[in-house]
Amino acid sequence: MAIMYTYVPHPNNNNQVLELLMYLFPHKRMIVLWVIGVFAFILIGFILLWRCRIKLFEETMVNGDGSLKVFSFAQIKKITKNFSEKLGEGGFGCDFKGTMPVSTMVAVKRLKGFVQGDKQFRAEVQTIGMIQHTNLVRLLGFCAGEDRRLLVYEYMVNGSLNSHLFCSSSAKFNTLILDELFCPKIADFGMAKLLGRDYSRVLTTMRGTIGYLAPEWISGVPITQKADVYSYGMMLLEIISGRRNSEKIKEGKFTYFPTYAAVKLNEGNGMCLLDNGLGGNADAEQLARACRVSCWCIQDAADHRPMMGQVVRMLEGVMDVEVPPVPRSLQKYVGMEDSNCSDWTASEVSC
Repeated sequence: MAIMYTYVPHPNNNNQVLELLMYLFPHKRMIVLWVIGVFAFILIGFILLWRCRIKLFEETMVNGDGSLKVFSFAQIKKITKNFSEKLGEGGFGCDFKGTMPVSTMVAVKRLKGFVQGDKQFRAEVQTIGMIQHTNLVRLLGFCAGEDRRLLVYEYMVNGSLNSHLFCSSSAKFNTLILDELFCPKIADFGMAKLLGRDYSRVLTTMRGTIGYLAPEWISGVPITQKADVYSYGMMLLEIISGRRNSEKIKEGKFTYFPTYAAVKLNEGNGMCLLDNGLGGNADAEQLARACRVSCWCIQDAADHRPMMGQVVRMLEGVMDVEVPPVPRSLQKYVGMEDSNCSDWTASEVSC
């Protein structure tokens, strides 16, 4: 009769337990090492694959020759989660937030009212895509087919300038937006080109708020760079004051801030134009200089406005800035007289 002895180690003797396990399973160490090696190999493979996908994505978004990535509509729907997160809306179309497969954020513009055929649209978009500038929102790709036209841009995390200036900001899209470092970038560059010769559409789009449009756009005289100077002057006034170009006060009436600003500046009361949120914390001389520059930029006649190079020198204090006259077209725009403008109070135009 055979007797089988069973070795039962003391439960507190851990070393003996390990020795027993190694005795019973002599190859287990090799198995564990092999499993760890396989998992490490798979993990490294996933990392390399992910890096290759990112590199491929960056290369296909904008190639060396400036060509753009072409998206299918199905891809666009997936990127935007079926257009679920709307960023804003402007005269050219609606903007939606999107996420690429490599977690890169993008903004997708769904155009409306386009008139070009597919071939012409692709040619124009490729031309726009080749234009690169630090202050232009980068165009990454597009989608064109049937009755759909969509553009894919880099995403600006800090939104529009308006959202930082004003007490409240509507969902209306603003063309001046800020990246993660608050560097200003212009959106919708080249959109007028995509509209072909439909200038009425361009005017309607640019008229979003009264007065941003230079008078020559309405009068029909040739458009020059001075039209952009006019728009810059309007924007500079809004940055100084933290107030909208025009604001509704009561009974459906609107105050037109640039007229008020020009009158107060001529009265020598530039400090009342400062953003209330700053609590009067500003250099009076620098404030007056900036206000004068902005009012020179919005003069009626294009010849009376400075060039942008002069604007920079005036703001830097290199050039002297005289007190500008009050542009008459500003009063005609809203049907106001000088006496009414000078009666406005800061509380009427504050937020």
